[in-house]
Amino acid sequence: MKIRLLLAIAALWANGASAFNPADVEKLRNTGSCPKCDLSQFQFPDKANLRFAVLTGADLTGANLTNANLVIARLNGADIINVNLASADLTGANLSGSNLSGSNLTAARLVGAILTGTNLSGSNLTAARLAGANLGNSNLTAANLRDADLFNANFSEANLTDTNLTHANLTGAILTNARGLKRF
Repeated sequence: MKIRLLLAIAALWANGASAFNPADVEKLRNTGSCPKCDLSQFQFPDKANLRFAVLTGADLTGANLTNANLVIARLNGADIINVNLASADLTGANLSGSNLSGSNLTAARLVGAILTGTNLSGSNLTAARLAGANLGNSNLTAANLRDADLFNANFSEANLTDTNLTHANLTGAILTNARGLKRF
C-alpha cells in the first residue's frame, strides 16, 4: 500500500506539477491523509497524478483536487468532505463507504466507479460522467446531478430525496428501490 502511494507521489514530483503545495505532498506521503491540502493541477493535460493511489480511510476534508488523476485509486472509507474534485478523473476508482458530502465534482469523470454506500449529500455533480458507476445504497440527498451522464449507472436503494436530475441521462440506469425519486 505504501509503495503505491510513494509511486503516485513520485509521479507528482516527476511531472513538475507546480499547482500543489510540496509540503502537502509530503504530508500525504507520511500520513496517508491531508486535510485542506492543495493537490490540484491546472496545466492540462498534466494532471496531478494519483493513479492507482491507495488512500483507504484517508482524511482529505477540504482539499483541492481539481483536475486530479485518481484513475483506479482506492479511496474507500475516506473522508472527502467539501473537497474540490472539479474535472477530476476517478474512472474505476473505489469510493465505497466514503463521505463526499458537500464536494464539488462538476464535470468529474466517475465512469465505472464504485460508490456503494457513499455519502454524496449536497454534492455538486453537474455534468459529471457516471456511466456504469455503482451508487447502490448511496445517499444523494440534495445532490445536483444536472446534465450528468448516468448511462447504465446503478442507483439501487439509493436515497435520491431532493436530488436534481434535470437533463440527466438516465438511459439504462437501475433505480430499483431508490428512495425519494421524483417522477418527471
